[in-house]
Amino acid sequence: MMENKSQPALEQEPVRAQRMAPSGEGSQAGDSDALTRLLRKRLEKYVSLMPVVLVGDDPDAVHDVRVWSRRLQQSLVALFPKPRSGKVRKLRRTLRRVRRALGQWRNCDVVLKLASKQQRRTRSREKKQAWGLVRDYLLQRRGDQVARARKKLRRQDLADLVGRIEKLMVQSGGQQETEALMARLRAGIEGAWTKWQSSLVQAVEARQRGDIHALRIASKTLRYRIELLHDLGDSDTQPLLEWLKELQEALGIWHDRQVLYQAMAEAMARPEFLLRRPDAARKLLIEMEKDYLRQETAINEIFRLAAEHGGRKQMETWIAKTPHETAPPDRT
Repeated sequence: MMENKSQPALEQEPVRAQRMAPSGEGSQAGDSDALTRLLRKRLEKYVSLMPVVLVGDDPDAVHDVRVWSRRLQQSLVALFPKPRSGKVRKLRRTLRRVRRALGQWRNCDVVLKLASKQQRRTRSREKKQAWGLVRDYLLQRRGDQVARARKKLRRQDLADLVGRIEKLMVQSGGQQETEALMARLRAGIEGAWTKWQSSLVQAVEARQRGDIHALRIASKTLRYRIELLHDLGDSDTQPLLEWLKELQEALGIWHDRQVLYQAMAEAMARPEFLLRRPDAARKLLIEMEKDYLRQETAINEIFRLAAEHGGRKQMETWIAKTPHETAPPDRT
């Protein structure tokens, strides 16, 4: 599901800057020393989770590695703005590759949980058998994806990653001024907000899977950028994070159902499934059709949260109070 199982930023103790600058909109903090400390904290968390994924079988660990890789990447983006050196760009690519390597593993975990739930809920023996066949397919697929992901992850040298980031932090030297740094962080949020609004308009107009998925990605980017500012001490952003978390959860549930449909279709498309168990395939198609019709309600709820929730209005107010700065877009 959505990336909401690990400890959210609003439940963490913010990394306070050395000097607080009061404003009419609340407390603000954020020199480069505070950002460096936050980057190191996120690096430590990320590095502590990677061995768990390499040797363990905990779905939450896979999820958490993906979450903390995004948080770590967002800190790197903030501390080293454009134009970035090749070393920083390489670090970002490394973190993206880790998330991609774990993506299908994560999807298998999510869909297995959903398929197991469906199997437990039904009283029909035929439906239980049909869902059991889907689970068998998913278990085999998960094994393949776990092996593939670990093969890729073992190529990642964690000690080298830590060394490269530590070296960059030393080179940064805490020379960035507080006002310039905070202005840049807010500009990044404003850019993500503009992208989010465009994605919402497109999703509402088209109501297509790809457009709703783009809104999901834009919501993630916006949330992680605001989360960084919150962890640097800007408590005014907490209501924004609460709204985005709720929206992200709704988008995550929708996304998980899409992944389930895809897995069901792949399981049924195998010749041995259709030829030997056409009865099970019929049951699953009926189940898919019923559930798919309910997704219209889920999509309407997503759009309601995006457009009518009080957090949306607070976001607009926060943006209106933010000094306007230009910042090149960054992909999270």
